[in-house]
Amino acid sequence: MTLPIYRAFLVLACCGLGAWVLRDSSYPTRVGSNVPGRQPDVVLGREVYIAEGCIHCHSQYARPGTRDVLQWGPGAKPGRILSQQPPLIGNRRQGPDLLNVGNRRTPEWQKAHLQNPRALVMASRMPSYPHLFANGDIRGEALVAFLCSLGSDTSDRRAQQIGVWEPALNAQPDRKSAPVLYRADCAACHGEQGGGDGPMAQVFGGKSKCQLQPTALSPANGGNPFSTLPRIIKFGIPGTQMPGYETLTDSEVLGLTHYITSLRQKGNTHENSDR
Repeated sequence: MTLPIYRAFLVLACCGLGAWVLRDSSYPTRVGSNVPGRQPDVVLGREVYIAEGCIHCHSQYARPGTRDVLQWGPGAKPGRILSQQPPLIGNRRQGPDLLNVGNRRTPEWQKAHLQNPRALVMASRMPSYPHLFANGDIRGEALVAFLCSLGSDTSDRRAQQIGVWEPALNAQPDRKSAPVLYRADCAACHGEQGGGDGPMAQVFGGKSKCQLQPTALSPANGGNPFSTLPRIIKFGIPGTQMPGYETLTDSEVLGLTHYITSLRQKGNTHENSDR
């Protein structure tokens, strides 16, 4: 199949998928029924996901036996995915896989990210979707509910995966790229110097929640898999607003660990000098 024919086939397939949503579901009726106090609808959220074209950039299939499993969580058997109508494996992966995204991101994070992706991920290519949340539109909250439902049955397995992860023994800290990575991925909430005064801090609990905490810099305690800084950088802290940066290499994670530790140490020095 030549490239032009392949592209035409993809376009027709996507149009057919959209037509299926609009024809064979109650999507238009339910989108139009903005009832005050109505709870987000996961089923509607799935249809919004399809209608807005999320399938074009995000897969929902962590390939077993590949690095997908470490980055995106436990895989699912093909039969389970194909049993869904329509299946949402995705055309190609330009953004993260979303099979288990409910384990990695909170509703608050999802909502902020959908409305302004670059406020949280500076280099994001993702379109923004503020219109889904405007003027009582129920689609935005429904989409968030759907995304947060993904992986609801794999959280324990994901915690086990994270609990045994360590950076490779031969990984060397990438100190050169650490300041750039910090500004791109961390400063929006934690602030340029780690003081919790980034432009997005108020969205996620304010300065007290977003400043770099000394406890996050200490060795693992009590066997908590989320209590060491490299793991927090790599995988976040599930159930909190702290996301992980799963695509970072071990060298980048170690470089950021050193950089963040130095910021916190500077912060402690300034705090002590003010007393």
